[in-house]
Amino acid sequence: MKPSGRHCTFLLIFCAAYFVIQKSGLFSIRGASCTGIFFSWPFLAATTALGVAIVMLCMTGGGTAGKMDRLLPLAAILVVIGLWISFLTRIDLELVVTEGQSVVITRDNVHALGGYAGKVARFPDLYIKLLTLKPEFSADREKVQKLAAEYVLLTREDKSPRTMKRASGAFPVFRSGFLVSFKDFG
Repeated sequence: MKPSGRHCTFLLIFCAAYFVIQKSGLFSIRGASCTGIFFSWPFLAATTALGVAIVMLCMTGGGTAGKMDRLLPLAAILVVIGLWISFLTRIDLELVVTEGQSVVITRDNVHALGGYAGKVARFPDLYIKLLTLKPEFSADREKVQKLAAEYVLLTREDKSPRTMKRASGAFPVFRSGFLVSFKDFG
């Protein structure tokens, strides 16, 4: 069966509706994260099918005219390949730690800690110890506006542990494939 513009439109609407439903938490307790949505099987399958349909549509002459016949399939291929590479190589872990607590993260315990590691992820060991966490509250003392964290970080490639300071709004520290950041308090 040759794909048509209707197939592409249907798949695009499905992806958009799936994203909105998952993000809003309509069928769950709370909304899903963007990474949780992008790397879920229904979204991966639909975007892969959409990419294949766009490529086939443009190759059979059913696409747009001019340069878009070459650019649209290339863009679709790059998006699909990027999603799958990221799905297979990413490491995603969110931890709740207290001051003074240390955590060692390895390939063997990432799943036990509630994280995800792709099938072909290059997995460095990571040691992190939270030394202090100082919140700055809003005027009504109900919301945390900023967190200042001091922590020790050691990766397999490091020679010695590093004591680092980071604010919650700052760009995460990138070490050996990990982005380390602090985002909540309480």
